[in-house]
Amino acid sequence: MTRIHLVGALAMAIGFGTICAFSPYQKGPGAGLPGITTKDAFPKGCVSCHIQKSPLGDRRLNKDLKKIKRHPDVTAMVKNVPKDCGMCHKAGPTPAPLKSALHKAHYGKKAASLFVKKFQGSCLNCHALNTKTGAMTTKSGPKNW
Repeated sequence: MTRIHLVGALAMAIGFGTICAFSPYQKGPGAGLPGITTKDAFPKGCVSCHIQKSPLGDRRLNKDLKKIKRHPDVTAMVKNVPKDCGMCHKAGPTPAPLKSALHKAHYGKKAASLFVKKFQGSCLNCHALNTKTGAMTTKSGPKNW
């Protein structure tokens, strides 16, 4: 194994350890990976977590989007979240690419205390890992509003 591949393999192992360490489903340190070694509590990503009757009140995305200045009402055009959000949120400066906007919303200073502390900031809450190919995808599901 070349040095570069070894470094990459170590980084991947550390990343998996981080996911395990912060998993909200673990029974002990490093006990499980949601959707891989344990049940996935958020199989549809955004719409599994952003629900009407959450411990934090109505957190459906249509309610949260109303709090964002100049964000249009997307009720009629969005069927699957976050897949359909990509219609507007493509690479480019405006609007922000979806990846950047969502990571900032969940890991930025303001939101990090909630997503990281309450939901342990697990990447596997929003993403699915194909264990055969190593490909990471974003979970998506029918809108819930």
